[in-house]
Amino acid sequence: EAHKHYNEEAKAILWQSNRQIDLRTTGTYASASLRFFQDVTKVSRKAKDLSQEEDHWIKSAYMGALTWAELYEGIATELDFNEFYPNILAHGSIYWPIGADDVWLYLFQQEDAKLYQKKLDH
Repeated sequence: EAHKHYNEEAKAILWQSNRQIDLRTTGTYASASLRFFQDVTKVSRKAKDLSQEEDHWIKSAYMGALTWAELYEGIATELDFNEFYPNILAHGSIYWPIGADDVWLYLFQQEDAKLYQKKLDH
């Protein structure tokens, strides 16, 4: 039943997108959205070079379990972003920042696969 539903939806999206979005080749909605975005915008895949400070902080970051901690007194909030991430994706109408310059912030809206730009207030 799920397979049948997926195939029907994939065919409908393929037809409505004039054969630009094919879920059967990408497998997931996220992969299809990203591929469509990259194809339509022709965005360069090369990342900008990091500054020396950014490079230092990234290289000195530890990507494992917390092995020590310092005593902290005060108000603290525990956030589990990994737990909240599926909820964000399920919401659908979220905007992902994809770049910026001195004047504009560029955003990608997942639900309708469109690009937006917002003028920055300096």
